[in-house]
Amino acid sequence: MLLYRYQPINKYTLINLSKQSHWSGDPLQFNDPFEFALKSEWYLNDENRMTPLTPEKIKSREVIRKFLLNCGVISYSSNKGDKLLWSHYGDFHRGMCLSFDFSDEQLSEIVKVKYQKQIHDFQFSEKIRQMDSSTMETILTKSTEWEYENEWRAVLPYKNEHYQYTGTLKGISFGCKCPIEDIEMVLSILIPLYRDKIEYSKFFIQQDSFNLWETVLNNKRVNEEPISELVHMWGKLNSKNSFL
Repeated sequence: MLLYRYQPINKYTLINLSKQSHWSGDPLQFNDPFEFALKSEWYLNDENRMTPLTPEKIKSREVIRKFLLNCGVISYSSNKGDKLLWSHYGDFHRGMCLSFDFSDEQLSEIVKVKYQKQIHDFQFSEKIRQMDSSTMETILTKSTEWEYENEWRAVLPYKNEHYQYTGTLKGISFGCKCPIEDIEMVLSILIPLYRDKIEYSKFFIQQDSFNLWETVLNNKRVNEEPISELVHMWGKLNSKNSFL
């Protein structure tokens, strides 16, 4: 299964590429203020009445809260070439999108996000457990307003750390506004590592519709030509591919 990571191009993402690793993000710094939201210390009992948590459940809630504060997340999408994802996570189309292929076994390490209208109703157990099903539902539940992202998540024990790639890197795409100089920097890292084992492509604006189109480099050229020559065609297309 192919999944995609939209990213800006900066010194941090370039370091990640060179290390062939992901940086586990802090969900509390994500653009959704409701990430990992826990409901209050009251809950609906079996008689549908609001009831305070017992002292044991309050203790459990605090342990879970601290656990969630330490968690890191690596986010993917099943959408490639999505204009909104490029805008929100690919530095307004100036960034890059990494394509990863996951085997069935590797897919067990990532989970699809669930979208609903209400915050997940966390079921506090008397026994303190960090990674039970209710905890995972909290981590993997977002508002339906984010449904367009089709997000998948790897949930890691610690945030702000490097984790080696789980899936296999199969390709990299550059946004329609990505500067040629940035493309050259990225290729100077990836080509020595992968040569023609991955696909290199760039998106452009379609002049007659609200769509993007993608052009792919010939892998034979990747093996034979200098990086500056590889991006020469994209540079020419960039200069013509504008409404201004």
